Amino acid sequence: MSHTDDLIDIGNKLHSDRGTLLSLWQSIANNFYPERADFTYRRNLGSEFASNLFSSS
Repeated sequence: MSHTDDLIDIGNKLHSDRGTLLSLWQSIANNFYPERADFTYRRNLGSEFASNLFSSS
C-alpha cells in the first residue's frame, strides 16, 4: 500500500468517527445550548425553537 492510500484510509476513518462525535454534540446542545444546536442539521427560519425542552405534562 502506498503512503497516499494510507493517508486516505486514515482520513476516511477519522471522518466516520467524527459522525459519532457530532451526534453526541448535537444531543448535548439540544438540551443545554439550543441556539448552537446545529451540528448535524440546520434549523429553518420560522421553525419551533427549543420545543423539545418543555412538555405539557
